[in-house]
Amino acid sequence: MTGNAYAWVDFYSQLADELRAYRTRRTELYAIAKNAYAGAGMGLPKLETDGETVEMDPFTFFALFNRGLTTANRIAIAQKLHDAFALKAPVPHAFAGVPLANNQKTTFYWFKPGRGEHDIDNLWHLFEAALDFADSPNDETRTRFADAFDQVRPQIGIKWNITMGLFWIRPEHYLTLDGRSRWFLCQPECMPKDFINQAKLLFDRNETPHGTDYMHLIDLCRAVLNTGSYEYTTFPELSDKAMSQSEAVNQQNKQRKSQELSGNDTVRRRYWAYRPGPRGELWDECVKDGMMRLGWGDLGNFRSIASRKDIQAQLQHDYPSDTTQTNNSKAIWEFSHIMKPGDVVFAYQGLKPSEILGRGVVKEGYRYDPDREDDHRNARMVDWKNLGIISIDSQVSPRKTLTDISDKIELIRQLDELYADEDTDDTPIVAQESYSRTQFLDDVYMNGQQYDDICAVLQRKRNIILTGAPGVGKTYAAKRLAWSIIGEKDEDRIAMVQFHQSYSYEDFIMGYRPTKTGYELHEGLFYSFCKKAESDPDNAYYFIIDEINRGNLSRIFGELFMLVEADKRGDRYAMPLMYGNEMFSVPPNLYLIGLMNTADRSLAMIDYALRRRFAFIELQPGFDIPGFQKYAASLGNDQFTALVTCVKSLNDTISKDPSLGPGFRIGHSFLCGLTAETATLDTLEGIIRYELAPLIREYWFDETEKAGKWIEQLEESLR
Repeated sequence: MTGNAYAWVDFYSQLADELRAYRTRRTELYAIAKNAYAGAGMGLPKLETDGETVEMDPFTFFALFNRGLTTANRIAIAQKLHDAFALKAPVPHAFAGVPLANNQKTTFYWFKPGRGEHDIDNLWHLFEAALDFADSPNDETRTRFADAFDQVRPQIGIKWNITMGLFWIRPEHYLTLDGRSRWFLCQPECMPKDFINQAKLLFDRNETPHGTDYMHLIDLCRAVLNTGSYEYTTFPELSDKAMSQSEAVNQQNKQRKSQELSGNDTVRRRYWAYRPGPRGELWDECVKDGMMRLGWGDLGNFRSIASRKDIQAQLQHDYPSDTTQTNNSKAIWEFSHIMKPGDVVFAYQGLKPSEILGRGVVKEGYRYDPDREDDHRNARMVDWKNLGIISIDSQVSPRKTLTDISDKIELIRQLDELYADEDTDDTPIVAQESYSRTQFLDDVYMNGQQYDDICAVLQRKRNIILTGAPGVGKTYAAKRLAWSIIGEKDEDRIAMVQFHQSYSYEDFIMGYRPTKTGYELHEGLFYSFCKKAESDPDNAYYFIIDEINRGNLSRIFGELFMLVEADKRGDRYAMPLMYGNEMFSVPPNLYLIGLMNTADRSLAMIDYALRRRFAFIELQPGFDIPGFQKYAASLGNDQFTALVTCVKSLNDTISKDPSLGPGFRIGHSFLCGLTAETATLDTLEGIIRYELAPLIREYWFDETEKAGKWIEQLEESLR
């Protein structure tokens, strides 16, 4: 390891060696950490529920100076630790490539009472096993490390952050898999394809890897770095590159996002203070389930009560009290009708309104759980990203269950600053490949005017159906249309389904499915995607329905068909679902793109209800579009050119045929995807024999002589 930027490696390794002696002297280790902070003029962050920590694990100890602090403060703390342990390595003055713990996730253990009895012991065991394996790698130490890793893996508070802790204690031996590194390791320009495929298998599980899988990835990565094919040859250098490159991408994305939003109306984000039970007793459950819950379950589904005044009256009847129930009725009404996905929630300690438990973002709409046994049957899904108790100078709420604090600008500013570090270790940074109008027109053989018209109609109507003959590229065009409007190839904001005669409301929206023990309510694809779009109101989402006219639309959409109309979107027009006791609406930022093959003889006339709610756009064969002509010229193949000319003549005949018409013309996609090497005579003959000829025979099934004549002409065009 060379260069002053990585001088910290020796310091970190020596510090880890010194910590071995403190496995049974944890109170002393805590005192050292507290004194180091005090010597740097800082107060130690809260590390336990009661405010007094007598337990300390080595990974949390390292996190105390590898978190969101200024470089000056990190150096000052490192100096105190250097003196306390009499380290020989110099105090680092730069920390290139050192990943940081989130300020609200400093500890590697869970606060009491949620922590397991042996959680901190297990962390010490992993720490020692990791040092032994790094310093003396053999089968025995490797197995011991894998077992210790797997023992820690399921503990609350342990995710990908454990790999970051291992990196700190032996930077040259353990690979950090924080969010930035996971993103970097999957970039084609950063690592070879074979490695990326292996890494994605591990990362796509969306769970902390097992010890053997983690070590296998380390071995693969080390082998790649040892080839010398990349500018980074060590794990610290790789981490440094991941941090710098991901930050550059983040800045580009933020700038683009700012440009996209400028001049547009955005949904107002509200801020809420939430008390998870009178004494905070629901907090652990909320974090575990990713939810926030309200009581008063005997009222039933809050959405079924017409007004706040009616809620207040029912509260007074079902929950008799000396109060007027004004605050409670307001909390219930706001929870079920005002709160929106994207809102920010600060959970606070029930008896201590100045003590914040965590920060979350509302992900889904209101839901009622009638099968829950206790009173807390009302819920919303929340992504609790920032955890850890912090104290503020003022009370976040006057001890109410739910309070809208959106107008408390100074309080929000204070809380946002405390929770400013949003690059959590378990959230990978995703940099999507950009995709533009120009790229669309290069990929999809359509003229620019039609593309602009389609985008304008989709924006206005919210729902379109792309129709056309076989092979005009409807499915291919639909996804790329969505990409081009989004501006990048973001698969998370696109969903696709294919309708068929057996497809039902239960598949699409919600319904009961058999299980081993009975029946279970299952959310359909459209319902889930609507909830996803609802949780991200600033971005557009696209739902593509292939073969839309093959399904029984009344059966599939049921009572919700009206809600897809452009002027019937949002909570204002919410309707009760057939299952689930929930009011449901289609969010305004969701766009429907249906696909329909006009040459399908088996289909009945299109339902008028479908025609009224969708705009219909016919896609034409693109043989005369400049993009296709450029593609044909790139093949340099006279036989291909002759075949295209013959297909165009065939299309003229099909268009004039009274029993067929323009909707039956042959599309250009039959002849796409070839290269100069693959556009051979055998390939072109195969396209005619196995793709075009069967279609022509179906078109003129009652005119076999005519069909045979055209098949022969296509074959002759290649001679």
